[in-house]
Amino acid sequence: MHFLSKYKFLAFACCISIVLASCDKTTEDPQDPNTPENPNPSTPSEPSIPSQDEAMSPVAQKQYLESVGIQLLEYFKINKFNELTDLLSYSYNTYSNYSCNNISSWASEIYQDLIKASGTTSENDKDGNTIYYNNSTVLIMASNFHSHFIAQNGTWVKVENATNDNLQFEFKDQHNQTCILKLSSSGEIKKVRVANFDDWYDSDYNSSTNTYSVYYDRTQLTIGIPEQIVLTLTCNEKVMLKETLNIDLSSITNEQFDFSKSSINLSAILELCNGYKIELSQASYTPNNLCIDFNLSSNGTSLIKMTTSSDIKDIPSIKLEDLYSFDEDDYDISNTSASNAYAKIDILGKVQVQGAISQVNKYIEYLYSAENNDTNESEFKSYINQANALTKFYVLYDGTETIQASIKLEPFVESGYGSYSDYWYYEPVFVFYDGSSYCSLEAFFYDADFKKVLDTFEQIIEDYSNKFND
Repeated sequence: MHFLSKYKFLAFACCISIVLASCDKTTEDPQDPNTPENPNPSTPSEPSIPSQDEAMSPVAQKQYLESVGIQLLEYFKINKFNELTDLLSYSYNTYSNYSCNNISSWASEIYQDLIKASGTTSENDKDGNTIYYNNSTVLIMASNFHSHFIAQNGTWVKVENATNDNLQFEFKDQHNQTCILKLSSSGEIKKVRVANFDDWYDSDYNSSTNTYSVYYDRTQLTIGIPEQIVLTLTCNEKVMLKETLNIDLSSITNEQFDFSKSSINLSAILELCNGYKIELSQASYTPNNLCIDFNLSSNGTSLIKMTTSSDIKDIPSIKLEDLYSFDEDDYDISNTSASNAYAKIDILGKVQVQGAISQVNKYIEYLYSAENNDTNESEFKSYINQANALTKFYVLYDGTETIQASIKLEPFVESGYGSYSDYWYYEPVFVFYDGSSYCSLEAFFYDADFKKVLDTFEQIIEDYSNKFND
């Protein structure tokens, strides 16, 4: 089990490192949700160690976490979503087997009409071989895909001569009311090259040079991305769900998104008919930083809030269009680094878990070095201590600045068998401040201590499964 634990913790650290910081926009202060602006979101205030009177015991913390877990799960019980799940369940069971041939034929015809031979060729040398491309281009705009389909007699039928300036799918719900799923867009269009699709058609072998010439038809796909995309589902004109995505790609030049030069700012909100909202208030990337702020709420009550940030530098020139056939050997990422990585999760305003890694690259290097010295006690412990010195992981409650537990990596030894030496491994542990030392995360979250939460969670999963399998 320690093997799984350490890699889960490493994965958690890597997730934090991906999130890069110091966003261009001001964000809410991660320590104080009532503060309108935070000029430096990557440097949150440092919480304090509790006094002996303030320190909670592990038992008290387990009880508190279980009570918060049960409160949180109450918001996800199926009775909170009956109107929406009844509609989605009926729609899935009724329309999932409808023929989509008319839709796929319509989309394919449009795509084929958009392919334009550019009349250019290009070549690339790789491992001594020469690759030749005959280039074509495709420019896909939202306006290319305006249409209206209606579910009728087991198939999706295209409405001829439809004049709507969006894409619509019309069907009946379980009450025979008209429902419309509509996708629309607005604002300035930014053209972005997103992929190159290569189709091999020939190759030649030169025996004198022992090299190949390989020939491809290359389709360069460019998409016109609007400033705003809106997806709505209405039934009898009532909005059941609405997803709004805002996109800022103003930094892009020459239709290319280059991760070393370009930036993107996103915001999105999913609104459900029962008052629940999933809001991505900011997802901002630049070659030096990225910030993400997320909030799940129910009728104004924040259920889960997440903020992440980190600094990054020396991103190589990687273009979005090249990711489709990405080969990491083609890029030098040896100098790419992340630092001041930070993440905070707030549950119901009652439980806060936050973590920071000052130098992500060094942190990962220390863990790899520890694993490569797992039979050398002193070396192993030294690397783990150096990794711990780069991190600050805390558990706090009720929005206070008082730490009730910190999280670090602890070395453990496994006895060798026969001629095999003892070997060392690490696990994340809670460090408490009531004098009870530490406890592994696995032991702390023992199933029997959180039985009510697990039982409630399993019942919720069963209820949703039954709803969609009826």
